[in-house]
Amino acid sequence: MGEEKKIRLSKAAREFNVGLSTIIGFLHKKGFDLDLNPNSKISGEIYEILANEYSSEARVKKESEKLSFIHGSHRNHLYLLMILLLKKRLKRKVMRRS
Repeated sequence: MGEEKKIRLSKAAREFNVGLSTIIGFLHKKGFDLDLNPNSKISGEIYEILANEYSSEARVKKESEKLSFIHGSHRNHLYLLMILLLKKRLKRKVMRRS
């Protein structure tokens, strides 16, 4: 017998990039009665309902993480280029003085 996997409400909120109060308010409107406790576990059925409602927010979060990673890697690349240029300039100054 397969037992239904349940996840914590706080994990679902992080995954869908919405607040706990938003999720709880939405589920109350749908007729589900849940605690405000972030450690409450939700069923697969409730998870699917949340996925249908908030999947666009999860996509936005993933896209922003991609952009943040790209932006961060460009910043690191520029930092390394600046170091290399400064080393070249320093080397030229030392050569001129010799």
